[in-house]
Amino acid sequence: MTLSAGLILALAAAPPASPSPAAMPPRMAELVKQLKDPDWDTRMEAATSLGAFGPAAAPALPNLIEALKDPVPAVRMKAVDAIMFMRTAAASAAPLLTPMLEDPDELVRVSVVVALPRIAAQPPTTAPLLKKMLADKAWPVRRQAALQLVEIGTEVPAAIPVLREGLSDPILPNRLVAMAALGHVADAEEKKKIAAMAVALLGDHERETRTGAVRVLGALGAEGVPHLVPLIAKATPDPEDRPVQVEAVRALGRIGPEARSALPALEQVAARKGMWAKMAQRSIAAIEGKASALPEEGAGPVPPIVPEKEDAGGAETPPAPSPRPSPSPQG
Repeated sequence: MTLSAGLILALAAAPPASPSPAAMPPRMAELVKQLKDPDWDTRMEAATSLGAFGPAAAPALPNLIEALKDPVPAVRMKAVDAIMFMRTAAASAAPLLTPMLEDPDELVRVSVVVALPRIAAQPPTTAPLLKKMLADKAWPVRRQAALQLVEIGTEVPAAIPVLREGLSDPILPNRLVAMAALGHVADAEEKKKIAAMAVALLGDHERETRTGAVRVLGALGAEGVPHLVPLIAKATPDPEDRPVQVEAVRALGRIGPEARSALPALEQVAARKGMWAKMAQRSIAAIEGKASALPEEGAGPVPPIVPEKEDAGGAETPPAPSPRPSPSPQG
């Protein structure tokens, strides 16, 4: 898989001019200065912290674009992530990120795959590039490209075989993500198979695994409902299972009208006090069509491709942990 030289040259636009540090908030100006620090770890942390500004980091965009050329893969990756958190405020950087789909470091390529549809004004326009990445030599890159195409809802048939690769991923959380993504787009027969896989994981000793299995069942629509209802039937669940039951209530609300058969069980939950009642009422409203279906939960700190509302704040917030493992300094 190689991008044509003509495409790369056509997309290699000149970066925007960098504003004076004096025009930036003091903390942002300090971080921009640290992007040039001799210590690569300091440069990486500066890029990570700039990402915490979100769209408000726009004045630092030229500096982050310059950091895309850093010789250390970890710094390049974090610069891409920071640009991704800026969303459409960083749309002008898309042509400069595109050649990085051929970066020698696979984690940098993963970050670019995640970033491109989030900074594009029209995410589907990135589909041809993401489709090319389905043939990448590295499994994490192929996996991420498939997930992005499913989220966009474009080139889904091409993504499905890659998602099926993910069903045998040795890393269980990755396997659960692949199951959920495939559950949204699989045919009826394949949904039954995925449901069986998820149900088998409901007996796992790890609570996080059981919760992930519930999210998979929620992604299966009507196929998942018969397996979710028993999870919310216990009036006094074991404390260890409460998060699983909470997730099951939410999953039914995400399914929406297809979960109508779950209404009696949800009404029993709604009769309880406190947070149980509020959550169940929201799911009931979504199932009855009186409210929108509950939104999908994002994977880690990565924002949805089409956010409900962008934060235009200006204050720095504590940076979320990267959804990908930090690489070694040299690729």
